[in-house]
Amino acid sequence: MLKVISHEEIKREDIKFDIYTPINIEFGLWNIWEEPTLYWRTGDFNQSLIEIGFGKYKKDIRSITLTICKNIYEVENYFGDNISVFKGSPILELENINDEVYTDEKGRLKVYIENESVSIVFSENKIRDCLQNNNVYFYLDNNKSLIGLKINNISKENKTILKESLI
Repeated sequence: MLKVISHEEIKREDIKFDIYTPINIEFGLWNIWEEPTLYWRTGDFNQSLIEIGFGKYKKDIRSITLTICKNIYEVENYFGDNISVFKGSPILELENINDEVYTDEKGRLKVYIENESVSIVFSENKIRDCLQNNNVYFYLDNNKSLIGLKINNISKENKTILKESLI
């Protein structure tokens, strides 16, 4: 599981919705020749998969790619109440890291399509805190484990693309 061990200043986000790759988000600028990217992936690896990329040494968030998810729910608001929101970009630590480029952890992935946002959840744990980097909110549990995320301010056009790509 990924843990948020710290956070840094907010990074620029580039959020793309596509019929073939439902969601792709890139954060800031980086050079893979100076610092490689490691990837943590979860889902059932058949009908659901999300990949989160972070710097090998600095451990800063670099990318999030939702490849597929068949567990889709339309809700008014997934976020919940009494959650502390603070601003920044996460610094991540991967438990049981084995120095591989890809670390796969089987899990249950769910997508909640809301009015103007989408929540992607990969743990049943309750959201305690939320780290906000512009339009991307990172859901954290009591142990500071990353359990999901929310993308805010999605246009109707992008919401339609997302629904078509996931069905």
